[in-house]
Amino acid sequence: NLSHPNRVQVFGVGVHKGRSYEVLRYAKGGSLASKDETGRLRYVPLMQDDMPHIVANLNEGLRCLHEHGIVHRDIKPGNILVGDFTRFELFY
Repeated sequence: NLSHPNRVQVFGVGVHKGRSYEVLRYAKGGSLASKDETGRLRYVPLMQDDMPHIVANLNEGLRCLHEHGIVHRDIKPGNILVGDFTRFELFY
């Protein structure tokens, strides 16, 4: 139930045939590390000038988690979702 512009919205979680799943808000840009149609890992190209904005977005998302007593413990490119290329969100 934690809502923040820099935290991806989770609509539901569950288990189907022994596999866990999460239903998330659609992130137009995927994650910073997504797999292409062949299954190969691809990284989103980022410009150095964008880094302060990206880090600020992630910092705000982490601040929200920490204020609610949550420690992420798995920050990696695959858990950073690109909303509309102006907003970066943490998946937790």
